Amino acid sequence: MLRIHFNDADLARTRLAPAPDPLFEIAASMHRLQSSRGRWAYAGWYRAARRDLREKGLERALRGVLLPLYPRAAYYPDFLTPPSGVEDLEAGLEALLATPSERVAEEGHPPPVQQGGG
Repeated sequence: MLRIHFNDADLARTRLAPAPDPLFEIAASMHRLQSSRGRWAYAGWYRAARRDLREKGLERALRGVLLPLYPRAAYYPDFLTPPSGVEDLEAGLEALLATPSERVAEEGHPPPVQQGGG
């Protein structure tokens, strides 16, 4: 579950997208597929998704392409969900493919864990 805390100023600047962002939905789905936490709540979706992937021959693409991009972790690169993704999947994919290689290299690894100072 994603929890965001807003103050009054944050809420005043908040806008809602007219529809779900397809690339964010992909990211959320990849994380959900890899997690057993709370799976009981998503059991029907999980079984249907696995069945559909198998029937459409997409399991190899899932393991070889998507899961490495969206590892089971608290972090995944911001370039995978560009702002133009709210327009539609095609616009989001175009922006994703246009991501400069420098940004991919910079964001492609999780940030270092910050240790508390003393």
